[in-house]
Amino acid sequence: MKNKLPLMLAAFACLFSCSSEHEGVTQEETFMEVTKLSTSEAQKAFAKLLSRALHESVEMRAFLKEEALAQFDNDYDVFYPFVKDKIVTDNKTFRDILLSYCEDEKDLVQVEESLLLLNILVPDLSWIGDFSAETWNVSAPEVAVICRDDKSSTLYENGEEAGYLPLNEIPGFPCLVVKNNERIRVSNAATRASEATYEFKSSVFDARLNAPQTRDSYFYENVETTENTNSYVSASTLNAINPKIITGWNIFKNVNRSYSREYIYYGIDPTNTSGELDKSMKEILHKFKVNPFGFTTIADQSGKDPALQKTSIKKRYLTPEEVVQRVWTGGNFEFRLSYSLANRNGMSMTQELTFNIPPKQAFSIERVYVHHQNRTMLRHSENTYTVDVADLRAKWIYPANLPGFQSGYISLYTWDLLDNSYTMALHVEEWDNTQTEEREENFTYEYVKTESFETSVSIKNGESVTTTNKTTIGNTEKTTKNTKIKTTTTLGSDNLGTIIFSFYDSIILNDSLKDTKGYEIRTYTTGAFEMMILPKRL
Repeated sequence: MKNKLPLMLAAFACLFSCSSEHEGVTQEETFMEVTKLSTSEAQKAFAKLLSRALHESVEMRAFLKEEALAQFDNDYDVFYPFVKDKIVTDNKTFRDILLSYCEDEKDLVQVEESLLLLNILVPDLSWIGDFSAETWNVSAPEVAVICRDDKSSTLYENGEEAGYLPLNEIPGFPCLVVKNNERIRVSNAATRASEATYEFKSSVFDARLNAPQTRDSYFYENVETTENTNSYVSASTLNAINPKIITGWNIFKNVNRSYSREYIYYGIDPTNTSGELDKSMKEILHKFKVNPFGFTTIADQSGKDPALQKTSIKKRYLTPEEVVQRVWTGGNFEFRLSYSLANRNGMSMTQELTFNIPPKQAFSIERVYVHHQNRTMLRHSENTYTVDVADLRAKWIYPANLPGFQSGYISLYTWDLLDNSYTMALHVEEWDNTQTEEREENFTYEYVKTESFETSVSIKNGESVTTTNKTTIGNTEKTTKNTKIKTTTTLGSDNLGTIIFSFYDSIILNDSLKDTKGYEIRTYTTGAFEMMILPKRL
């Protein structure tokens, strides 16, 4: 059990690339009172039983080999609900043999009710000259079992833990995988009168329907769930960020020449035209997305930027989940956001944010093109999968969920309108690591007239404190200044555009669907890059 064949992580990851499916199906009634286990716990319990039975019974090993070779779902899967009542030897079923290793039948029932899609995979490693269902020598009792959802990758043999499989290695010995079947779903839950029934997620997985023709082309549709990337935000989300956003909207939506950020930052409303700046209030980058039509632009550096690649496999079909795992090349996109605010002296303040985004976090795949070539006397059957850029769909990316931003929010500047402009420039690029260069751009920043403010000095805790109040609603008069901004970029970076963001922009645009979809929020777009910015007290 100590001999292992080291490979790159990606080689073994293809065997375990599909996430466990949880169909949300529960049995209406149970046959005996048992406590449900987590997926990982149930898989481990089953692995111990299975590994013991495999070690002691050559008939059990032969049975699983034969069932795997049948490829009922066009893969080397043995689906437990379909085989549990099949005779293995001496008029004993597969389930009978497993029960013989249980202290109580409840132990197996607990696993069965916790794993409605319980599956045993005989992995096909023939492409590297190793173990497969076809080459499995069942006369040898040494067989390990590993669980798909066991993060520690424990190996089980003869009912005991027999070590761990490092992530960068694959076994050089027979090793079966306990997992959920990703090609099957529950069509009807079990009741006291009947067992659960199952169906294929797609007819392409039903081996009974394999086409006899030598070539076939078709699509996997709805490969990944396409996210609804509209600009509606629920009331609960807005209130969690800043309850003043909705309150300000309700106060000002029918009042001419009034602005919700004046209420949020200064406490100004139609009946209170003077207010002190809340210096703890800042704008945050709530979420952003990359429009797929810009994919060709940002994925222009071959071998460095993530890209879509063709992938093929012999003798079996990939699930949509496996295709998604394989078609993306390695690496992340690096987006850099530079934001600039200018003071009244015309000096700009510029800061940068950098985001490393895996392609699967930025885009979903709606459709995959599949080309099937059947087996002939000279070659195995082969399936080839490709994705067109036109079938990519954008996802909202939440900076608070990205590594490196532990605070949970990415804040921009606060708006002190006495000292700074009420417009902010935001420049976006996809950063490529080549020779750096200085970039200089001219922007026209707008300012509220200083006559709109008054200052006062007071003593607090023995110290002199200057308070700035805004004394007018809106921006009836303004001044402008041209300011040069210098930033560092690289020769290979892709310019995704610049937006101008104003203190006086409306935050909420519409509340007619607030009870169903939420509030429609203003977003800012360069065309290729779209973002949502909201004020929050930090």
